[in-house]
Amino acid sequence: MKKTVLASIVLASALLGDNIGAVKEKLQQKLVNTKIDHIEVSAQFPSLYEIHAGPNVFFTNDEVSHLMIGHVFDMNGTDLTQAKIAPKIQEFQKRAMEEQAKEEARAKAKWVEAKKTIDLTKALKIGKGKHEVVVFSNTECHWCRKSEELLKGGDMTKYVFLTTNMAPQMSRPKSVHILCAKDPAKEYDKVMRGELDGKALVSCEKGERRVDGMMKEAAKLGGFGTPLFFIDNQVVNGANPIIKDLVK
Repeated sequence: MKKTVLASIVLASALLGDNIGAVKEKLQQKLVNTKIDHIEVSAQFPSLYEIHAGPNVFFTNDEVSHLMIGHVFDMNGTDLTQAKIAPKIQEFQKRAMEEQAKEEARAKAKWVEAKKTIDLTKALKIGKGKHEVVVFSNTECHWCRKSEELLKGGDMTKYVFLTTNMAPQMSRPKSVHILCAKDPAKEYDKVMRGELDGKALVSCEKGERRVDGMMKEAAKLGGFGTPLFFIDNQVVNGANPIIKDLVK
């Protein structure tokens, strides 16, 4: 009797194995946005197919009418599924980090090339130090404000381009206010410290024109998040602590 049952299981598994190609085709038709990497007959459930898609493992039946998603444990409490997906997750994360690094490198190379066309006379110039710091900032950006703390005490000539893509209903009036002021550098410092949040702002035609000019220069770089720095032509994206050392 035991031999008969075992033989039936082996035969069923063999038949399932012959059907893997058809099952993969059906799955791909139904899961059009999922890349199926591998399908095999499940060792734990011989009547089901085990599907590997990226770092994920799930199961389906011969008709591909149902999916079973979850972790399989043996009676000792060992997570058999985790043992399979752990190396896949590590590899997936490694590839993702590598792709992110490549994308950042491509973006930085593009920004460095585009920066050559930027007209610094359109920027708000602050200071007369030895390091050239070109920054594209936004008055409502939390990390832009934090980055100003990293620049404190730096030996630099700073060229600030005020962008208004983020929260334009607040960032544009503040940017215009800064550029209308008798001492724009002082007013910029106040704004970035949050001193003018919720306060009355000044507007003028000159300020409006200067903001428009800054936005045109920023557009030359394409898409980017603020703050974006060129410190002696080295690109730094975000409020990275390295900024403090670069402007000493």
